[in-house]
Amino acid sequence: MPIVALASFPRSGNTWSRSLIQIATQIYTTSVYWKDEGKLPRANTIFQGNKVDYQNGQGVCTKTHEHDNLTLREFKNGAILLIRDPLKAAVSDFVRCGHDHNLTTEDVGRHLESNDDKWKSFQRRRYDVWTSMAMTWISADLPLLIVYYEDLRDNPTRELLRMVKFLKQPIDLIRIQCAVFENPLREHRFNFRLPVRDISMHHYIATVNETLMSFDSRPLPSYGST
Repeated sequence: MPIVALASFPRSGNTWSRSLIQIATQIYTTSVYWKDEGKLPRANTIFQGNKVDYQNGQGVCTKTHEHDNLTLREFKNGAILLIRDPLKAAVSDFVRCGHDHNLTTEDVGRHLESNDDKWKSFQRRRYDVWTSMAMTWISADLPLLIVYYEDLRDNPTRELLRMVKFLKQPIDLIRIQCAVFENPLREHRFNFRLPVRDISMHHYIATVNETLMSFDSRPLPSYGST
């Protein structure tokens, strides 16, 4: 099959989208991280496509968080770009990284609620990546479908239909409805307050919006109100 990317900044709905797409199309998705993800338990259950080299073209789309020139050349057939509110994506990624370094949820929460240097440094780095990721894929000379996480959350049936059409797979409305029913969004509810939105975040959002509008794409959702 054509190798098509399912590209996103981490914690922007890639795993959920893969689950939906697999049921809707009856074809496995793959991952550029297959050498590592193929060893995880879920490679034996829902994401069996993680066990094969994505370059073999056996997946309907391929997970990636990369945006370098080599990646863009590999996915010249096209990409679905998932974009999520940068604050919520960064917070979720901060929690994941904290757990990877053996911090408890309470420890992570203290860093976030105190708005300390550990969170601020992480935040700035991740906003830079979020912006670069979005701008690179939007500007790439390849077929592109942009899906906003917030739209997928609020109307998964409509957005899944858009993705299946973009992937040039047969439309089966029953399967699309089953996919949404069997894979409801399970957003993790943290037992701490989200940090205050850094005023610099508006610069990152404005930069991505300028790029979107230069390519006649719909602007980002109004982050901060949802």
